[in-house]
Amino acid sequence: MRHETCPAGQEVLVPLMSKFTDTWNDLRWLTSADAGPNFALTAEAGLSQLQQADRLRRALSPERARLVLEQTALRRRACEKFAKSERMFFAPAALEQATDELIARYKAQRFPVAKLVLDLCCGIGGDLLALADRGPVLGVEFDPCRAQLAAANLRVCRAARPGASRTALQAARHGQLVVCGDASRLRIPRDCCWHIDPDRRASGRRVVVAQYFSPAIDVLQSMLADAPHAAVKLAPATFVPDTWPQRSELEWISRGGECRQQVAWFGRLASVPTLRRATRVGPSGEVGSIVGRPDVPVDVAQSLGRYLHEPDPAVLAARLTGAFAAELQLWAIDAGSIYLTSDRSACHALAASFEIEAVMPLDVRKLRQHLRARNIGNVEIKKRGVEHDPALVRKQLALRGKHTATVVLTRVAGSGVAIVAQRQVTAPA
Repeated sequence: MRHETCPAGQEVLVPLMSKFTDTWNDLRWLTSADAGPNFALTAEAGLSQLQQADRLRRALSPERARLVLEQTALRRRACEKFAKSERMFFAPAALEQATDELIARYKAQRFPVAKLVLDLCCGIGGDLLALADRGPVLGVEFDPCRAQLAAANLRVCRAARPGASRTALQAARHGQLVVCGDASRLRIPRDCCWHIDPDRRASGRRVVVAQYFSPAIDVLQSMLADAPHAAVKLAPATFVPDTWPQRSELEWISRGGECRQQVAWFGRLASVPTLRRATRVGPSGEVGSIVGRPDVPVDVAQSLGRYLHEPDPAVLAARLTGAFAAELQLWAIDAGSIYLTSDRSACHALAASFEIEAVMPLDVRKLRQHLRARNIGNVEIKKRGVEHDPALVRKQLALRGKHTATVVLTRVAGSGVAIVAQRQVTAPA
C-alpha cells in the first residue's frame, strides 16, 4: 500500500496495482478543483446528453468526459438524499446504499459529542458526514474508489481538520479523516463508539442473511466483544443472530413512506435494550417513534369505527402493530389485517389516518356510482388482502369531479369491502 494525501489533508491508502493507476488518477482528478469547470459545460439549459458529451470530449479524454457526465446524472438523483448533492461525488451502487442525510442526522444524535467515532465500511459517506457534524470521526472503507469519494465529500461538506499524528486513530481524534482499509482488522478502543454498514452485496447480489455479510457475522461478533458500543446498519428485512434481540435495541427507520433501514444498537448506544423501536423521519427531519415488544396480539373490532389507521412501514417491519394499537387504543378491522380502527381521532406520526365516509361491498360499479354522486374525481386507491388491481379499478371508475377521497379496498369480517374516506393531516408524535 502507499499513502496519498487528498487536497484537504484526508489520507487515503491506495493499492499499488499498475492496472489501477489510470482509474485512480482519473478519480483523483474528478474530485479535485481541476475538474470543477467541466461540470459547468453540462449545466447549460437545453443541451442534450450527446451535445454535453461532445463539448466535454473536446477538452477531456473519453474516460474523464464519461466521469463528468456520470457525476452530473448521479448528482441529480442524489438531491433527494443530500442537500449539497451538486457539490458531492457518487458511485451508482454506493449512492443507492448510502444513508440519506436526514436519517443519518437522526442516527448521529445517539453518538457522544466531541469524542472520536468510527464509521466503518463508510461507502461514499452518508453516515460519515452526519457523524462529522457532531465531532471527530474516522471513516474506513475497503474500496479505494469509494474511500476517495468519501474523503472528497467530507472535504466539500465539512471543514476537515485532521491532526498531524502518525496513526489514523490519533489523527482522527483532532478532526475528520478517511482511510482505505479492512475495517475488521482495525483495533477499536474498547470505550470508542462505532458505526458499521456491512457489505450486503459481497457475493454480487443483495442478501439479508447476516452470515453472508462482509465483514462476516462471526467477525462482527468478535468486534462487538472487543468494543461493545456500536450501531450496525442493516437492511429492513435482515435476520439478525438469535442473541442480538436480547442484548441490543433493534430499530427500523422509515422516510418518504418506505422503511429504509434497520439498526442494531449495542452498549451505551442502546437506549432501550431488548426492545424494538419504529421511527419515522419526516421531510424536515421531524421524528416520531414508538417502542415496544414485537408481535403483541391485536383485538379485532366488532365493527368499523369512525376512523381508519394505516401503520407506518417502520411499524410493520418492526412487527410493532400490536404495541402501536395498544398505545393508541386501536383495534384491527379484521383478523390479520394491518388496518386499525377507532371511534375517536388518533393522529400520530407513525400512522396515516382517515375519516371514514362510507363502507360498501367491494363492487366497482356501485363504488363508481357512489363517487360520482358525490362529485369525486380524484381518488387515492389503497388495497390490502384483496386481489383487485388499483390501476385497473381506477380505469374502471372513470371518474370526473372536483372533490378528492381515499378508497381502501380490503376485508372486514372476512368479506371484501370498499371504504371511502378522507385523509387526515398527520400530527407530530
